[in-house]
Amino acid sequence: MNPEETFAKGVECREAGNEAFKKNNYQEALSQYYHALLHLRTVGGLQPENNLKERSNEQLVKIYNNMAAVLAKQEKWSRVLDNATKAREIDDSNLKSKFRQGQAHGRLGNMEKAKELLTEILKKDPKGKFLYI
Repeated sequence: MNPEETFAKGVECREAGNEAFKKNNYQEALSQYYHALLHLRTVGGLQPENNLKERSNEQLVKIYNNMAAVLAKQEKWSRVLDNATKAREIDDSNLKSKFRQGQAHGRLGNMEKAKELLTEILKKDPKGKFLYI
């Protein structure tokens, strides 16, 4: 597969994960998201001149956020935190991943950190519009 095909396959897997999530099939969703990660994690470095790295990173943030959402449904809070953190390592300004981090910290009993993160979100988006992006 060439880099564009690998990228397209990664997006296809992410979308399949989204469909599985909508059907409450969380294991299938996680499996599809994992396969999407395998395709997209390395492809960005192969063709930086055609924005493939930027496009791959956008997809990776979505995938890590989606994985965090699935894991939140399963109440696996340390894994929610791990995936949200990975998303923020790529895009620190992403409010969904910051929200998931705050949610996970709260569920893990780290209330000060949860409050700090959620307060930052409210300052940037007082009406919570980021939840619907």
